[in-house]
Amino acid sequence: ILKQIGVRNFKHLTPTCRKFYKISNLLLKQSRRNTNRNNLFKTRLRDAEKFNDKYLVSRFSPKVTAAASLFMKLQVRETKKSSRGHRFNLDEKMLSLSLYKRSPKCYRMLAKLFTLPSKRTLNNILSSVKISPGICPLMMKVLTDNVKNLKPSERYCSILFDEVCLSSGLTYDTVTDEINGFVNTGHSKTQQIDDHALVFMVRGTSIMYTFCEGATNQQEIICQLKQVIEAVHLTGLRIVATISDQGTANVGAIKILNNETRLYHVKNNSEYHDEFYEVELHDKRILKLVHIYDVPHLLKCIRNNLLTKDLEYTVDNITKYAKWSHLEDLYHMDSAIPDCKILPRLTDQHIVRDKIGKMKVKYATQVFSQRVSSTMNFLASRNIIGPDASDTAFICSFFDKLFDSLNGSFDKVTDGKIYRTAVKKNSIHHTVWADSLKILSTMSFVLDNGRKKSVPTIKNWMTTIRSFQTLSNVLGMNGIRSLLPRHLNQDPLECFFGAIRSIGSKNPNCHAFASAYKTLVLNNLVSSHSPGYNCEEDFTEGSLSSFTNFFESAIAPTSELENQIFISADLPQTLHHLSMSTSFVRGQAQNYIAGFILSSEKVAEHHLLITAREYQSNHPTLKYPSSTLCS
Repeated sequence: ILKQIGVRNFKHLTPTCRKFYKISNLLLKQSRRNTNRNNLFKTRLRDAEKFNDKYLVSRFSPKVTAAASLFMKLQVRETKKSSRGHRFNLDEKMLSLSLYKRSPKCYRMLAKLFTLPSKRTLNNILSSVKISPGICPLMMKVLTDNVKNLKPSERYCSILFDEVCLSSGLTYDTVTDEINGFVNTGHSKTQQIDDHALVFMVRGTSIMYTFCEGATNQQEIICQLKQVIEAVHLTGLRIVATISDQGTANVGAIKILNNETRLYHVKNNSEYHDEFYEVELHDKRILKLVHIYDVPHLLKCIRNNLLTKDLEYTVDNITKYAKWSHLEDLYHMDSAIPDCKILPRLTDQHIVRDKIGKMKVKYATQVFSQRVSSTMNFLASRNIIGPDASDTAFICSFFDKLFDSLNGSFDKVTDGKIYRTAVKKNSIHHTVWADSLKILSTMSFVLDNGRKKSVPTIKNWMTTIRSFQTLSNVLGMNGIRSLLPRHLNQDPLECFFGAIRSIGSKNPNCHAFASAYKTLVLNNLVSSHSPGYNCEEDFTEGSLSSFTNFFESAIAPTSELENQIFISADLPQTLHHLSMSTSFVRGQAQNYIAGFILSSEKVAEHHLLITAREYQSNHPTLKYPSSTLCS
């Protein structure tokens, strides 16, 4: 203040000016105090608003799912920002990606109603990770990191593999600059058009896929299975079983592995048990594995064979016959009741041969049930239907108990199903399995002309039961007190295939399958179960790992296969030895084409053809590439 009025010292002021000077200083101090107070109030108000948002989110988060909580935090934080100021973390991008892949049209509508990442952002995050046919090293690394957090008793696992049908066709991928649609096993490509995909999965986590033409042959399945076993073993998981359906190639591959194991023990003069097959790892360790055929698939095959053949079996040295006609008689009698039904669950899709959904498991399990068995026994005892229908009733009850004993998902008895429980040391399952093996060994299907028909399903039932017996004993010796059999089927793969179809077309091609596969592997937020799927909902914890840390990991190492350039679907590159004149013309033609890409300032010797192609020699209009590009 003194400098503004040209005074150096307070003493030079008059008494009146001194009073004004003191008053001015007081006003300045009060002004600074009010300014600080306002700034402090704004800060407190801003903090209060942030706390209010966090408080609201934290209050409702425990009451909703993790995905809903994440979505709510995103809307509260980003809604008031401008479109250029939006920032999304990795979890939010993965949630949005799952919504987009489920229905792009629905996602576009949601993007107008809520604050969500753009389509370009989602495509960028998808393209940042490369998951190609074969074993992905980055997936194995992520799986290894997650297995480290598991207890030794939690590391036991099974490997599932199955094929899914694809529509054939070639597609050019602009991102990878490759033509998709050829047979690709991960380590080699051929010029054959693929129409199937073979997927390997560790309970809930898909780890490898390959493309093939028709069904994969037995030797290729063995080769890929050994690769997967080796890779999964290196992650720290302990593989005890493999699971597949009854495909001819699958059964043949397991038979070859069993024969190799038997031959190995014969050569080394050691004891051999046919319950196991063995796989030698690179470190010379031997893994003993059992193979289990998908139990729901086995039950479907029994039903499908019973539609066209009679089932002969022996109980207490008495030969009996189960016939599908007995079930038809039961259904027609029950349908004749006008106002109610004894068996309300049975429909034409269960009994009428031309209307049966042969791929649906529920149509088989609801026929082979205790309710159908007891009702048929009751009506047969009253001669309402043929007395020999009791033989079919026994088969319905037999497979109902056997299926429950191999499909238990609860530790305690629910709905009166005493067999659908966990397998323990002294549980009733062991008695059921021992009795079932005796009856199955006498079973055979009989044609209308009386000739017996060999069906591999019965043998595979026995193989599966013995595998469960062996597995329960091995796990029991390693401290596992109970085993839930439902964890040893192909439901996760069926759910995975259903999810691929749900986020794309019902009959995807190679390119669509690879895109959907990547989406499902990177994110487990997409529900894979919906009405109509041919499997029970997967009650296990799902994936062993959430692959969101794919994007946080270092750049995946590039394999020799990724660096290799496939020419004409991996056809060998042919080196043509050209004459001097042909080589000269070829070079000139290449330079002419290259002229459209990069231009040069001066005409040189390698521009002779371009010069000759000019419409006017004094007015050049074509492009002249540089010598660097031409070389």
